[in-house]
Amino acid sequence: MQVVLLFWLLICASACFTTHKLPSYVFNNNTPQGMTTQTNPTPTLPIPDLATNPANTAEEQPPVQLATAIPTPVDTCKSYTSIGSKLPAFIGEHGFVLTAVQRPCITFAGESGFYSDSSWVAMGMPCSGGGGTVEWEGKEERPKTVTLALTTDCPMQPTAKQVAGFGVSHLGFDSTDKLIAYNPLILQFWSLPAYPDAGTGYGVMVRSRKAVDMVWYRLKKKTPINIHLYGRENSWSKGNNIYFINANIIGTTDYRFRLEVLAVRHLSNMEISEARRRCDMLRPKPNCQLIF
Repeated sequence: MQVVLLFWLLICASACFTTHKLPSYVFNNNTPQGMTTQTNPTPTLPIPDLATNPANTAEEQPPVQLATAIPTPVDTCKSYTSIGSKLPAFIGEHGFVLTAVQRPCITFAGESGFYSDSSWVAMGMPCSGGGGTVEWEGKEERPKTVTLALTTDCPMQPTAKQVAGFGVSHLGFDSTDKLIAYNPLILQFWSLPAYPDAGTGYGVMVRSRKAVDMVWYRLKKKTPINIHLYGRENSWSKGNNIYFINANIIGTTDYRFRLEVLAVRHLSNMEISEARRRCDMLRPKPNCQLIF
């Protein structure tokens, strides 16, 4: 049995060798007569011309974006150079009030200011330029009443031209920032400190005996007479800013005076109520509700 199996293995091995035997020309590199061979040459790829077409690389690359510096924000809001941070502001050095600007703003530092080409408005005090008139009733040696007229046509100091100049030289405005209005204070209420005299309107009429004697004497001696004034910029109507002015009246001649402004400020609600209370105490009682 083993002999038979060995015999069959030898037969199969001989058959496989015969079937897969390669022709001799393969080993001798000879082509039989009448037979042609096809050669497959190695394809050549074109070499990209990077000088003329640098974009033809392995893949398209987006253009490189260069980093740009972020510009620093510029603060175009200019702060006032010589006043506080709130309007209205009394410019005591020159005796007028800056009441409004057309284009207000807040600087990066949190200060009040204005943009360029911003028109502005100021207020002056009547008779601060002199020219206030003095009238009396009775004998000139010792009159019964004395009236000091603080009308809106009384000269103001500084003048509108001077105020415009001060806006450029002292407040930081440009020459293109126009002063569009220079309004006089409209006097609505007044009182003499330490005396009972008070009243409404632009005419300061002093009636009490002690007050008349004091006012007349100081006018003649050209010494200051302290007075408190209350009024608005350009209207009798309620709702506008109402100002308190601490001032002195100083005689310039026997029948003329000027107003020396010491301080100006915008009244708080509490101060308005106190002024209204004193106004209501006057007899005959004026229309205080139209003022305060």
